[in-house]
Amino acid sequence: MLDVLLTASVSFIITFLAIPVVLQIADKKKLYDIPDERKVHTHAVASLGGVGIFGGFLLASLLSIQGYLNPEFQYFFAAALVIFFLGLKDDLIVLSASKKFIGQMVAASILIHLGDIRLDSMHGLFGFDALPEGFALALTYFTIIVIINSFNLIDGIDGLAASLGTLTMLIFGTYFYMIDYQAYALLAYSLAGSLVAFLIFNHHPAKSSWAIRDR
Repeated sequence: MLDVLLTASVSFIITFLAIPVVLQIADKKKLYDIPDERKVHTHAVASLGGVGIFGGFLLASLLSIQGYLNPEFQYFFAAALVIFFLGLKDDLIVLSASKKFIGQMVAASILIHLGDIRLDSMHGLFGFDALPEGFALALTYFTIIVIINSFNLIDGIDGLAASLGTLTMLIFGTYFYMIDYQAYALLAYSLAGSLVAFLIFNHHPAKSSWAIRDR
């Protein structure tokens, strides 16, 4: 438990300290999230908040997770880097939906084909157990893409995406800790710590927005 608390604390501190610097840079470079019909805020707020989130999450995870005991995590971080840079570029230069979809497919491919992450069984749900290989592959791609874009689409309300992300990570982190998946628990709590720090700046009226936005 000490490792979990320490990891969450480190990610929180790094993100909390990083976001004000990111806000200053975004303000100086005039990088703003412009209000539209899907956004709650009525004035421009500094974007690039995801830089602080990702920095805290990645550094805390790398410091706490032993890579040689969990080799699959290199693919988790590689996929996360793809999504991070995709969102960062979308903040700086608006990307088309097709380009964002291609980037998301690349990240999903890393997890599925290199990380060997598959939804190969429904464990009795809807009467299905083991799934055919082709269907399992398609379902895994579909699930990853849907989760990515679900968080993208709920980013219109200040604090909503970060709050749901925090809740999700706390639930998964607790579950992984209870079944003794220590590395996965550390990964979840690392992201939770970063999101809590981000929420300080993202509650209504927000001072900063996510790096990945739906346009």
